[in-house]
Amino acid sequence: MLLVNEGKWIIYDPDKILGYKLEGFDTGELKFGADIHPREDMMQLTHKESNCIIDFGYYGCEIKLDGFYAVHVIDGNLEEAWYHPLERHESKDFLEGIANVQTMLDKYT
Repeated sequence: MLLVNEGKWIIYDPDKILGYKLEGFDTGELKFGADIHPREDMMQLTHKESNCIIDFGYYGCEIKLDGFYAVHVIDGNLEEAWYHPLERHESKDFLEGIANVQTMLDKYT
């Protein structure tokens, strides 16, 4: 499970990833397409004071699952900041992607 200070971050989490015990992916309890939907906009956290954005999404074929997970860190105060992220981390594994989100949350909180 991700640890997020909800007092500092605005959370967009349509699949309720933050509510799952992510160990379930190792045991097959959670299923893509049923519980979690791999897509470009899986989760986004915006810092309430700095406007730093941590964006988590899946890039690739959502049916074949032949893509990758990416975490982008964006300075939300800059125009066209999405074209020049502060940081970008890719992974093939969902749990590694979640670990990258946690690392960025710890770094930018």
